[in-house]
Amino acid sequence: EIGTGDWSSDVCLPISDKRLLSIFMNTYSQIVSFLERKEQSLAMDKNVASRKNDSVSSEENSTQKHHKDIRVLVIEDDELSQYILKNLLDNKGVKYDLIDNEFTALSKIERYSYDLILLGCQLQALEVHNWISWVRGRDKNAHTPIVMCSATRVEQTELTAWGLDDFLYKPVRKQELYQVISTQTLKKIA
Repeated sequence: EIGTGDWSSDVCLPISDKRLLSIFMNTYSQIVSFLERKEQSLAMDKNVASRKNDSVSSEENSTQKHHKDIRVLVIEDDELSQYILKNLLDNKGVKYDLIDNEFTALSKIERYSYDLILLGCQLQALEVHNWISWVRGRDKNAHTPIVMCSATRVEQTELTAWGLDDFLYKPVRKQELYQVISTQTLKKIA
């Protein structure tokens, strides 16, 4: 249960960045678990009320299978965002490569084909445009959807000008991420 216990006894000042991040990530993990249990409970209640049988729709099944069949390149330089994305993708069984900078990602893009690229690094507008142009110039990933993840609002006109396919606000939320994965990868396959 969240909010129980006296965590202040675990913290000694001054606190290192590494220890603070560890405490924060542990707390975040507990919150995510609590919210997922709550969401599952609400979903179960909703399913019981709206369905008299236990069959799962074929659309849900195909989406779940689809998530397991795709490969995502995650480019994220923020440790907390990496942690969040890893947990969300692992929970769905999505295959992914996690890279902490856009330059290392270029070598991955040269070697592998991806169904989706999540770009979460802090880049300037010109860098985003140049980086995406480079990716689009590669045969393996020329048509791969690229989704930017940022805490800063980006206008649709900028997304289009930069060559991005979609946008996710940070912190990335589970349902929004799964929706983007489904929408963007199905668009590519169809």
